[in-house]
Amino acid sequence: MTDNLPHHIQIFVPTDVWPSETELLFGRDATRFLPQNQTSKDDANSLTQPYCIAVIDSHSNTTIAALLYLKQTHDNQPIGSIHHLIIPPQHRGKGLAGQLLRRAISLAKEHHSSSIRTTAGFGCPDHIHLYQRLDFTPIPDQSQYPYILTKQL
Repeated sequence: MTDNLPHHIQIFVPTDVWPSETELLFGRDATRFLPQNQTSKDDANSLTQPYCIAVIDSHSNTTIAALLYLKQTHDNQPIGSIHHLIIPPQHRGKGLAGQLLRRAISLAKEHHSSSIRTTAGFGCPDHIHLYQRLDFTPIPDQSQYPYILTKQL
């Protein structure tokens, strides 16, 4: 399904000032990753670098949905991580989640990540199905946590 309102996807890198709506969309748990909340310049070069992939409404120039992507390093290998995918109820069913996820996968590939990981709504079947359509699979040997998914790149 497509959205009747024109919109575009924009990526905000760790050194950008992110749209004010992102703090409200992501909530308190994710605010520690927002650039305006970093405590020092060293945070921008840390092993975890946050990126905001946002859907911007072209009419109002406001963020209507967003994904918090983290570029992380594990064993000296870059790994992408989807920390938050937020689609407010009034914008669901319009294909925005798929667009954001495909862009996050592309970003992980640009960073030469070997994989991208996420937790799919802590077991919500609709969330798990969305990720599985994009070839995410449960992490091997973690059958007790079927909502932790990964995609090899």
